[in-house]
Amino acid sequence: NRQKESGLTDEDGRLITGALAYKQKPVESAMTPLDATYCLQRDSVMTMQTMLDVLREGHTRMPVFDRKPSEIVAVLYAKDLVGIGFERECPLSDVLTSFDAERRVHRITKTATLGDAFEQFRVLRTHMLVVTDSAHPDAPAVGVLTSEDVLEEILQEELTGDDDKYIDQAQ
Repeated sequence: NRQKESGLTDEDGRLITGALAYKQKPVESAMTPLDATYCLQRDSVMTMQTMLDVLREGHTRMPVFDRKPSEIVAVLYAKDLVGIGFERECPLSDVLTSFDAERRVHRITKTATLGDAFEQFRVLRTHMLVVTDSAHPDAPAVGVLTSEDVLEEILQEELTGDDDKYIDQAQ
């Protein structure tokens, strides 16, 4: 086995394989489907319950939709909510406008490669892409892809933080 001859460990081999193979994999293979994504509706009001739901989900970025989840119109950052007291019952649309959250929506097709996605993350300096069926500007969203998803493909390992709820999507 050449791996043993070269002094590489199994982990080294897995990492090298992931680093060489991820660029050709389709986005669809690593994305989170829309029905498994925590989203907010644009006309939501930031009540105590809504704020608790956002905190409980634990995401730093959340897609925001208009009438239905496939109509992603903005991306809310959890940090956008800092200092907004739930007692004010602030409309989410006001928060989105304040932070120009509509400009945070960047799209990629599910058939694009993870190499293409990585390049978009780098050039756009973003961490979330909205995945669509086609390149048409009004194509409905089918999922989201994060820079962490691409990193997991490279590392060939699920990354979980201390607050993450592990969900095996392979089942």
